[in-house]
Amino acid sequence: MAPTVRVAKDGSKPTAKVVAAKFRRALKNGGSAEYASGVQWFFKDAITLHGWYTADLRRATVRFRRELRKERGLDFVVEIADQLFSGQVLEEKVAAVSCWKGLMESLATGSSPSSNRGSIASAVGRIMMDWYIL
Repeated sequence: MAPTVRVAKDGSKPTAKVVAAKFRRALKNGGSAEYASGVQWFFKDAITLHGWYTADLRRATVRFRRELRKERGLDFVVEIADQLFSGQVLEEKVAAVSCWKGLMESLATGSSPSSNRGSIASAVGRIMMDWYIL
């Protein structure tokens, strides 16, 4: 289940780092340790994962991305995806890529202001560089 983003009592909104930490916690709590240990054989090297089934992870990420985008905008979702992709857990990276996939599709259909295209392109470049460096 994806976490909800709430405004604090003093009216301040949480930072991207705080929201990414909440999402990481939700990923950790929502996975299956049994499933995680069962799929470990598939990978050549030992990896860290929480044991999410792919469809469940995609559904949770899509809900999370839509809620964030509606409440905080495209740039905030970009920040969250960047935070998630920098993590060491497989599901965090998959969630970040899933966020990007949805953002790129909306940009391709023109449902987002063109002023954000430059920030998306530079952010995707950063993520791709991180991916190749790993």
